[in-house]
Amino acid sequence: MNEPLKKHGDKFATPVPFDLTTHLAKSGFALGKGQLWHRDDFTEEMLLPGMRPLLLRERFMYGDQIWRKVGWAKMGDESDDSVGSLVQATHYHTRTTRPLPPAPATAKKSLQNIVQGIVSERIRFTLDADTLDAVVEAITAPLKAEIERLKEQINQHQADVRVQASNSRYWQDKFNAQSKLLDAAKNDHAHEHELRGEALKRAESAESRVTELEASLEAETAVRTGTIGAMLAVLDEAEVETHHPDVGAPARKPFMPHERVACLVNERDTLRAQLATAQDDERKKCVDLLHKEIKAYADNQYCAGCDMTKGTECLGWEYKALNGKFGKPEFKAHKEASELFGNHYGAMHILNKILPVILTPHE
Repeated sequence: MNEPLKKHGDKFATPVPFDLTTHLAKSGFALGKGQLWHRDDFTEEMLLPGMRPLLLRERFMYGDQIWRKVGWAKMGDESDDSVGSLVQATHYHTRTTRPLPPAPATAKKSLQNIVQGIVSERIRFTLDADTLDAVVEAITAPLKAEIERLKEQINQHQADVRVQASNSRYWQDKFNAQSKLLDAAKNDHAHEHELRGEALKRAESAESRVTELEASLEAETAVRTGTIGAMLAVLDEAEVETHHPDVGAPARKPFMPHERVACLVNERDTLRAQLATAQDDERKKCVDLLHKEIKAYADNQYCAGCDMTKGTECLGWEYKALNGKFGKPEFKAHKEASELFGNHYGAMHILNKILPVILTPHE
C-alpha cells in the first residue's frame, strides 16, 4: 500500500523507502559472512523492536512466530509445525527475538591452500593421515556439534512427552475412579431410598393391622358387654343375686349390672395395655437386633478398609510419585478400600439417620 506524500511548504516530499538491513541494525541484528534472511519482503510493521527474521536454512525453534492467514502464531502450537526443520526461502514470514547465531566456521581456506599447492607443483599428491584427519575434523566438527544439539533437543522433547503422557494417564485414572465412586454413591442412595420405602410400607401395614385388631377388640368387647349387660338386667329384674361364691371361701358381694359392666371395661383396658406392652417389647427386640446387625456390618467394613490401606498399594500420591508406579494392583486396592469405607459410611448413615426416622412413631 502506497503511503501519502508528506507536504513541506508548497512541495511534496517523497517518503524514505523501508530498508530491511537498516531497520534491523537499529535492534543490533547484522548479518555475518555467508548469512541471508530467509525472506527480504518483510515490512516495518512485521518487525517490532527486538525482532528479526529467521536466517535462510536456520532451524525453527519453539516460540518462534510465524505469519498465518489469521495473524501471528507461535511455532509448536499446531501438531503439524515442523519444529527443528530448516527454514527455506519459500516459507511463510517467520520472526524471532533470539540473537543471531554466529557465522558457520568452514575449512575452505585450508582446503584451498592444499589444492593450490597441488596445482602449482603439478605432482601427484596424496594427503597423509594427519592432514586428512585435520581436514575431516574441520569439516565435521560443526556438524557434530549441531547433531549433539539436536539430540539434546529431541531427548528433552521426548522427556516432556513422557511426562505429559504420564500426567494424562494419572488424571484419566483418577477421573475414572471418581466416576465409579460417584456411581456407587448414587446406587447406594437409590438403595437406601428403596429400603426406606419398604420400611415405611411395612410400618403402615403394621399400623393398619393394629388398627384392625383394636377395632375388632372393641367390637367384640361391645358385643360381650351388651350381652352380659342384658343378662344382668334380666337377673336384676328377677331379683336374682349375681354373686359367684368360690369353693371354700366366703361369698363375695353381689355385682350390680353397672358394676359388672365397669369390671368388664377395666378388664378390657388391662388386656389392651398388656397387648401394647407386648408389642412394644417385641418391636424393641427387633429394633435392637437390627441395630446390632447393621453396627456389626459397618464395623467389619471399616476394619477391612483399614487393613486394606496398610498395604503399599494403597499408599498416598507422594509414595507413588516417588516410586513412579501406579498399576492395576494399586488401582484395584484403592477401589476395594473405597468400596469398604463406602459400605461403612452407608451403613452408619442408615443406622444414625434413616432408622430413627422410620422407627419414630408419627401421629
